Amino acid sequence: VTDEGGGVYSVEIAANATSRTFDIDIINDLLFDPDETIKLNLVGIMNAGDLVGIDPAMPMDVMTIIDDEMAPTVSVVKSSTGDAAEGDLTTTVDGAFVVQLDQAVDRDVVVVLDVSGDADEGTDYDFEIDGSPVTSVSGQLTITISAGDTLVTIDVLPISEAVEVELDEQVTLTVDSATILMPS
Repeated sequence: VTDEGGGVYSVEIAANATSRTFDIDIINDLLFDPDETIKLNLVGIMNAGDLVGIDPAMPMDVMTIIDDEMAPTVSVVKSSTGDAAEGDLTTTVDGAFVVQLDQAVDRDVVVVLDVSGDADEGTDYDFEIDGSPVTSVSGQLTITISAGDTLVTIDVLPISEAVEVELDEQVTLTVDSATILMPS
């Protein structure tokens, strides 16, 4: 097998032979990958004159590489910093949730979280990731865990209300879905 460049390889079939078997080395990277495919397309024949043609019924075939690592799982837990606490206008305690994969993935993972509870986003609290505000849309918060990372911390910033006295309120994050982004 000769690498001609640009994803093109040539294979020589010896005289008096009807086929040629060759190996394709698979690299085990110890990271979960969705199943991948290799498409082998017969595009031309060299040095055979008019004696050999391409079978129009079988010009290509596909091989599937089945990954041997288990798909990652995602969870969301309240961080060890504890609950957020609303104080007066100058004293609040931020809380946080940690969204975590049980193993690294070599592609970005998009996680959609359902936001619920009796606390109101924008009135009782705001969300931040790495110091940047994030906002839920229609009760869902979408975050990305970058390739190779295993977690994202979502800070919950209570909004102090100067006059109103209210009971404890809750915000709950629940994993709705997680999707491994495929390369484009």
